[in-house]
Amino acid sequence: MVFASSQFEHEIPGCPHNSACDKETGLYLKNLEKSFKKKASTAYLKKFGIPFEVWFVKDQYKGIKVSWDNHCAPEKNMQIGQVFTKNFKSILKKPDLLTRRAILQINNGKQLTFHMPRAHLPLYMNGKKLIFQKNINNHYYNISVSSKNELKVEKSMMPSKFSETVNCPKHLEAAFQYTDSEKKVLRGTMCQNVWDMKTKKYHTFITGWDCH
Repeated sequence: MVFASSQFEHEIPGCPHNSACDKETGLYLKNLEKSFKKKASTAYLKKFGIPFEVWFVKDQYKGIKVSWDNHCAPEKNMQIGQVFTKNFKSILKKPDLLTRRAILQINNGKQLTFHMPRAHLPLYMNGKKLIFQKNINNHYYNISVSSKNELKVEKSMMPSKFSETVNCPKHLEAAFQYTDSEKKVLRGTMCQNVWDMKTKKYHTFITGWDCH
């Protein structure tokens, strides 16, 4: 059986399939997609905000622009959402929002904490920044999250070596203590080695995962 693409389209143009999303958000996403065709996506994202995926407490935070039901969270009031942010540090102060936290071990034994978008893993590392590849309807762009909680649009490039999943070192497992909010959504932890383009070395990080 062949399905027409229209069968999977949201009733509001621009909104992701199967999401709760209003007309204003749909217009933002349609215009973001158009900005890639005009090679103006970086300026658009800086002006109107970078999409960033989170968990949030249902009906508690009004800044969520796109949301989906979370069918596998241990607590059903924790939903999956997306914000569009120009001030990342202010997002991290919201008690009803939860990012994907990671603890990374660098060579001198120091540990750095990062707040990653939910369901994303870093493409590579550049100094004290993790780089992620995002996608909207097959238009790709890179963002960075720093250990100082700075969120930026980055030049699109691919690393010379890619991240690899590894067994978690015991000292990182001990360092990753679940917060009360993380207990509501996470099902376990995982570790990866991420390639640092600046130092030309791998560094290991630990993060939590949910069932998606």
